[in-house]
Amino acid sequence: MKMSELESGYAEVNGTKLYYEVAGDGDPLVLIHGMCLDTRMWDHQFPEFSKNFKVIRCDLRGFGRSSDPKEGEVYSDHDDLKGLLDHLNISRAHVLGLSYGGGVVVNFTLEYPEYVLSLIPVDPTLAGYPYSGEFRKWWFSVMQAAKASGLKEALDRFLEGEHFKAIFRNKKAIDEMKLIVYSHKGWSLLNQASQVNPDPVPASRLGEIVCPVLVVVGELDIPDFKGIADKIASEVQSGRKCFIKGVGHMSNIEDPKAFNEEVLSFLSSI
Repeated sequence: MKMSELESGYAEVNGTKLYYEVAGDGDPLVLIHGMCLDTRMWDHQFPEFSKNFKVIRCDLRGFGRSSDPKEGEVYSDHDDLKGLLDHLNISRAHVLGLSYGGGVVVNFTLEYPEYVLSLIPVDPTLAGYPYSGEFRKWWFSVMQAAKASGLKEALDRFLEGEHFKAIFRNKKAIDEMKLIVYSHKGWSLLNQASQVNPDPVPASRLGEIVCPVLVVVGELDIPDFKGIADKIASEVQSGRKCFIKGVGHMSNIEDPKAFNEEVLSFLSSI
């Protein structure tokens, strides 16, 4: 992509600064990154999707080039996303997020349904979902490592998650992911988070979602994320699910071609 085709900047919203990039023309399509990641995780999607859509990718508060939260400050990523779209004068958009970002776009759709053309959660988290003991133990070990040994040890533990095992079989993909993960600023791991989810929790409100929904899940991802995908696809009013074969949690990096084809096929069907 030529730099002349890329718009980038900082949006001052809700008392913070969010870094964003915009490219292409057409219906807006927002890409939201996962935990310990940033806009770069969409490098295989940003130029491809911008051939047909106005694509917006941003760093959430505390990630990438966006500002860190202030200690004790209460905020929400879904409110920040609304602020960003208002800043860009975008009234409706397709919203796509992976893992933590998938949870953000689900929250956004529940809180601001009038902004959403369609929802694409990819191996998403879901507030209020009963995660397995194994998954909760892994996340606790990440946070404990951050407190006891610092950011590097926490990021090592982060990549040891069972849901990331598949990406280690793909050297190009894991090298791309490590480059992003090991440059994470670490605010979310080193500080007490004050990020809030909607109330009541999204896991109990999925039936409120009426826009078209495609839930994407990696064939080799762990049962927690497959369970969340099943729950969303079955409880939203207009949802369907697709598997990306041979990949785990990071399907957009592990198999960009298959991922892009599934997303673009869904969007063209709306």
